[in-house]
Amino acid sequence: MEKVKHVSNQAELLDSIRALGSSLSDLMNQAMRRQQELKDPNMRDALAAARAVLKKNSTMLMTASTVSF
Repeated sequence: MEKVKHVSNQAELLDSIRALGSSLSDLMNQAMRRQQELKDPNMRDALAAARAVLKKNSTMLMTASTVSF
C-alpha cells in the first residue's frame, strides 16, 4: 500500500497496483489453504500436536539459539 501511496507517475502507479494485486492474491491463497487445514480433522490434529511440541520445547530452543560460541 505504501508504494501505491507514494508513486510519482502513472507507470509507477500501474506497477504498484499490479504488485499489490499479486500480494493480495498470494494472501488469499494462503488464507484458503489455512481454512482447508482447519477443516481437515487429520491436519488439525497434526497442527495441534506440532503446537504442543513447540510449546513444550520453546524454552529449550530459545536457550539453545542464544548461546554464544
